Amino acid sequence: VCCPVDYRERLQQLNDPNQQCRDYQSASNSGLLFGSLAVGSSVVKLKPRAQCPTDQNLIVGGTAARFGEFPHMARLAMPDENGAMVFRCGATLISEQWVMTAAHCLESQTIVVRLGELKEGSDEFGDPVDVQVTRIVKHPNYKPRTVYNDIALLK
Repeated sequence: VCCPVDYRERLQQLNDPNQQCRDYQSASNSGLLFGSLAVGSSVVKLKPRAQCPTDQNLIVGGTAARFGEFPHMARLAMPDENGAMVFRCGATLISEQWVMTAAHCLESQTIVVRLGELKEGSDEFGDPVDVQVTRIVKHPNYKPRTVYNDIALLK
């Protein structure tokens, strides 16, 4: 069994985010609604069908998580302009040594992963553990401007 002669070209088209956007546009007959991924945000943007979005905000509204519902979640702290560590993004624990996050969150090489904090600012469920990141691996095709392949691993 072999592949069609043009399979490499077709595979490149399937993996091209700009082509995927054009294909989606042609299938869509109306504007696109986008909401923010920020916690507690309910901002919704309408983007005309004729342009590809530069951001993809996918969650609108949302609900508070129940205790223990997401035990694999982590928080990422990075230094602010004054050098103080500030939690700005979330991550998911995927193995004993790695978390997965959005590549656009990684503005700094100095990152601390906090695990075990079940309620922000509270230690009633035990003490969280802070771990210094030793390695950052962004997706090789991550494009900050369009936020395509917006994924990274932290060790």
